[in-house]
Amino acid sequence: MSGYSWISVISLFCYLFLFMTFLAVKKEQKVIYTFMALLVVLILWSGGSFAMRAQLWPSVNFWHYVSVCGIMLLPVMFYHFTLDFLEEKRGHGRVIWLLVFVGMLVFNQFTNLLIPTPQVVAQNGHLEFIYEYGWQVYIVFAMVILCMGQMIFLIYRHSKGDPVVFHQLLPIILGVVVLIAGHALATLPVFLGFPLDILSGVINACLLFYALYQKRLFQMTMLISRPNCFIMALIAGVVLSYRFVLPLQTFLTQKAGLQHTHAMILMAMALMMVIGLLYLLIASFFNTLFVRSGQQQSELMAAFSQEITRLLLVGDILQKLSDAIQEAVGSQRIFVLIRSGEMYKIVYTASPLEEKNFTFSQDHPLVTYFKEHTGCILYREFARTTVYRGMWESEKQLFAALELECFCPLVCENELLGLMLLSKKKSHVAYHVGDLNFLQSISTICAIALKNSCLYEKALDEARRDELTGLISRKYFYELLDREFDKAGNSALSLCVLNIDDFKLYNQLYGTNEGDLALKRVGEILAASVGENGYASRINGKEFALILPGYDTYSAKMLSENIARQIGDINSRENRIGSRLTVSIGICAAPYMASNARELLKNADAAVYSVKRSGKNGILMYSEESYGQAMERTRHQSGYNEHASTIYALTAAIDTKDHYTFQHSQNVAYYAGELARAAGLDASLVEIAKEAALLHDIGKIGVREDILNKTGSLTPEEYEIMKSHVDNAANIIRYLPSLDYVIPGVLSHHERYDGRGYPRKLAGEEIPVIGRILCIADAFDAMTSFRAYKKPVPVERAVEILKEESGQQFDPNLAGIFIQLVEDGKIELQAKTAAEIFSNNQTNSEGVHTA
Repeated sequence: MSGYSWISVISLFCYLFLFMTFLAVKKEQKVIYTFMALLVVLILWSGGSFAMRAQLWPSVNFWHYVSVCGIMLLPVMFYHFTLDFLEEKRGHGRVIWLLVFVGMLVFNQFTNLLIPTPQVVAQNGHLEFIYEYGWQVYIVFAMVILCMGQMIFLIYRHSKGDPVVFHQLLPIILGVVVLIAGHALATLPVFLGFPLDILSGVINACLLFYALYQKRLFQMTMLISRPNCFIMALIAGVVLSYRFVLPLQTFLTQKAGLQHTHAMILMAMALMMVIGLLYLLIASFFNTLFVRSGQQQSELMAAFSQEITRLLLVGDILQKLSDAIQEAVGSQRIFVLIRSGEMYKIVYTASPLEEKNFTFSQDHPLVTYFKEHTGCILYREFARTTVYRGMWESEKQLFAALELECFCPLVCENELLGLMLLSKKKSHVAYHVGDLNFLQSISTICAIALKNSCLYEKALDEARRDELTGLISRKYFYELLDREFDKAGNSALSLCVLNIDDFKLYNQLYGTNEGDLALKRVGEILAASVGENGYASRINGKEFALILPGYDTYSAKMLSENIARQIGDINSRENRIGSRLTVSIGICAAPYMASNARELLKNADAAVYSVKRSGKNGILMYSEESYGQAMERTRHQSGYNEHASTIYALTAAIDTKDHYTFQHSQNVAYYAGELARAAGLDASLVEIAKEAALLHDIGKIGVREDILNKTGSLTPEEYEIMKSHVDNAANIIRYLPSLDYVIPGVLSHHERYDGRGYPRKLAGEEIPVIGRILCIADAFDAMTSFRAYKKPVPVERAVEILKEESGQQFDPNLAGIFIQLVEDGKIELQAKTAAEIFSNNQTNSEGVHTA
């Protein structure tokens, strides 16, 4: 070799080595193709230079033009590579610069002015290739500088304010500087004959290769494939044997007496043995340096991928992830945060003793960074970013205290599911690019599994939760109770059963929509009160339960009292009858009062029943005494007989103030019962209608006697007082718990179908059916009865009024049924004459008022 041909040979082998390496790479990104195209241009440049200096066939000029072709296309391909490396979507003059440099190449082909053919000069037995550049070469330099200038501007725009991007682009910037400097210096007389431009191209290619490696677009293990190891062994063998070929040939032919052919065969065999030995040494070295750790990580990755496909729970997946990372990378601490709503919360740590008291919001700087960047990042690189400045000093101190060194996003389908924070390695060796590639790959696999697992757990959780309140469903409650009881062993475990008092009445008074809202609010109170210290469940329509691991009876009672107060505050501010919800609570604790989970539930249930029997709205801790008092739940039975004496006493008291109330209530009970039966209501509702009729005016005991017996029209103030008898009746009946089922009918017997009644101005079907029945029965008896302030109207006129007010004051369907009963003679008139009513009272006044 002569005239620095060895530099061209080395550069050519470097480019061929890189090209063959990337030829086997799985090309997922466009920048890999662009880099390979750049290598082709460099191969043309250095290969043409080598063939020219070696004076190979066909001629020096031919190989010179091949080299010039590489030189002219180099800035264009370098420009294209930079755009693809920056992931620029716009063209930014790709085609224009290609046309410019191809035009200069064609111009130089015909004129030989821009880059002239070198002069071949023999000096001291060596050939020198001397380039004599004219001023025209600066045209090429001007175009190169403009092209590189635009490229540097794009690099500046991308790296401005982002030190991490600048750090990735730094090798490319240095490559540009080295390339331009090499070409510029090659034109100086002092470097005449020395291929400084080719040497700068080699350095530039190595810098670009490092930029790709730093960006983790490929793995270092690709360089040490068998073909590459053989190429390196071949180059090393040729270089090592170059100085010994001629002396060895002389020794074998002259000293050993071998023929020339035999000597050549022997030298070839020796060279093959040297190359083979070098191949083994190089492969062994790289296997020790790269392959072993890379192979271990690949095996771990494959095993992790297989195992994780069989896992469904998030905790199991994260445990496998932690095991793989600790084995392959050796991180001391691992923190995994998963998105929950608007926050990223720690759900897993490699050590159960680690603190889990920090969370990241959606606008946290680390979250913000990973929403725009999907690759792992070292802490020292993240600290250079602008978003890092948005972190609180306390967070920076926390990261330093935890010795965090690497952050990895868990991204699936462009969605940031979570973050993984890794501390320094156990070996105290810094994280390298191979580690980051492994972490990036395993994080991607894990993110896919986590998304599927989260969907599975969400579906499972929804199946385990009550649709209305969001609390644990009845079926899952039993599973949890069994599990927690077995887990508790000899430690404390309390169970609270909560039953809302009079909830059927609440629904009847305010409708099922209001009832559902109340249940939701109760569920929210229970969930917030228990938090992560236990489980809240809805086990029946109006019944709830709390499983409280670690709670003794005293702690459970304190919690229950707080819950009862909060439930009592639901709707308590609204001025309406029966709006205050109350709750009966029974508590039982294991292992003191129950030997198994079913006995725990049975005892807590018995305590609730004891509270119900004792007047409701209370809390009772289970004991043997309360168990002895517990009874099996039975269907509701009429409580009228139980309180008949009380009711008669009250009506008798009213009768002393209003002589019509008792008989009027009896009449209304008859009419209401007949109408309810004819309307198709079941037997229990017929009885409720009759009992509600007997009690509907019981509230008049709270109205002044002068208003009750007034013979003239009531004033507005007096009328408001008279209307209060409805609320009074409901308040009185509330103290008769076994009769509270009649309250909706009593409370609504003065409501009008058109919504202009009182006290709640309900309309249409919003009015309980018992209330609509009582409205008709009460009005019919009032019209056909004799009162001190009015005379009775004939039955025919009363029927006409019912027809006229149908759809306004009365339910049209029920009114029609009642009218038909009257006209068919199936209802007997119950009103008594004035003489019968006032046989013991002398009153002859007349008046008109209704209430």
